Amino acid sequence: MLVGGAEASQNGFGLSMPANFTFKINQKGAPLYGTEINWQQPFDFLPDFWANFGVLGNATFVQARQNYVAANGTIQAVADLENMSRTSYNGTFYYDDGVFQARISAAFRSKFLNAGGVNPGNNNDLLLTKGSLNYDASASYKVNENFTITAQGINLSNEPVISYLDSVGQRLNHGSWTGREFYLGLRYSY
Repeated sequence: MLVGGAEASQNGFGLSMPANFTFKINQKGAPLYGTEINWQQPFDFLPDFWANFGVLGNATFVQARQNYVAANGTIQAVADLENMSRTSYNGTFYYDDGVFQARISAAFRSKFLNAGGVNPGNNNDLLLTKGSLNYDASASYKVNENFTITAQGINLSNEPVISYLDSVGQRLNHGSWTGREFYLGLRYSY
């Protein structure tokens, strides 16, 4: 780019135009209120084969509001803490007999404010990531005392990560898909 040259003026930017800079400022933390409920239930009260099954589950509810301060010291927004979902749920159904184990899990998290998501520019108030629900599965077989074969499937529902601008208009900002991921492994213990 030419400084003060033709290219700078063609793009509509002159040397006298003001520039805005933003940066993080450490400040007093926000109060955080929350509850987590956790349940683990092996089905060991059932007979024979069925005693090897079980479920795990939890739900988390969190609220924390933070004052986001501009460089000049004024409060520019009051919003949730960055990267914190207010609600999340996890559940796992499993089988484990000491030799073979298998699990299928689901994990949900509600929308959350992205890092740097308060007043991200272009007259948008927030940059948020949409809530998501992911399914994963894993299994392993213990061949002997030293070797275990493992298999794992991640994001089986091919859930995307979607971020959007503006809490009212919810305009797409970014979308990414990792796809389903599958792993096969061999573990050696000595």
